[in-house]
Amino acid sequence: MTSKIVVNNIESDTGIATITISSPVSLSGGTIGGVTVGPGASIASPSSNVLTISTNNSERIRVGAAGSIGIGTDNPQKLIDMSGVHSGINTTGRFVMNPHSSGWDTGVTSGNIHHHYIDNFRLYSGQIGSGTERFKVDSSGRVTKPYQPVATAIGISGGSKNTGGEGTFQKVIFATAITNRGSHYSTSTGYFTCPVAGVYYINAMFLTRATGAHNVYIYKNDATTNVKGRDIIGTAGNEQCTGVTGYIDCSVGDTLSIYVSNGASSDFYLDFCYVNFSLFA
Repeated sequence: MTSKIVVNNIESDTGIATITISSPVSLSGGTIGGVTVGPGASIASPSSNVLTISTNNSERIRVGAAGSIGIGTDNPQKLIDMSGVHSGINTTGRFVMNPHSSGWDTGVTSGNIHHHYIDNFRLYSGQIGSGTERFKVDSSGRVTKPYQPVATAIGISGGSKNTGGEGTFQKVIFATAITNRGSHYSTSTGYFTCPVAGVYYINAMFLTRATGAHNVYIYKNDATTNVKGRDIIGTAGNEQCTGVTGYIDCSVGDTLSIYVSNGASSDFYLDFCYVNFSLFA
């Protein structure tokens, strides 16, 4: 195949099959100087120090004199400026970044990252179009995290706790789980197993009948965290409330549980009780 030269619409064979360019080529022609690279596709320089790429006889990308890149706009205001919606392209989104094996990163050395949206801002895991929603900020600013670990349980497994003597500590097993998102609380062992690292909020409350001093403690990995409620000095037959609230920093796999200390006699009863475990931060 031989090359052709076209001058003023007059075409002529050059007789040259291959052209090798070993020095810069200047393409000019006033303010619309450029080169056509295919039907409806061209590269041009409409003004000094500006480069454009067009398809279907319409400009698609513009590189400004300062290096800003405009997609869908001929006046880019940022380093990369995407504007407008093209009727021939899926209009449900403007930007798609294909992930690599460990995800993708967005970084800045100063300033803020802003996400502007009409309705909701959501984060998904899984495939595009069929992923699972993990985080959402709705148009009113409410934040929802549907898989945030939380467990609430009530009642006492086996009834009242009176098996230990004075000064002993017993783990309380709450018999009925009301909320147990992720099944991290066990009604058979009394442990809440932390699925992720973070600060957990724990709240437990009891209505007790006992003689002598007793209290409620939060334990992590079967060791006291020194987070306890107020000491209760009970007398036989009298009911009193006691409980504990705390924030415990945990790692993945740590267990949280509730312990009580027994009073001076065996008539130690927990008539009403509940516990809540939830990820705080």
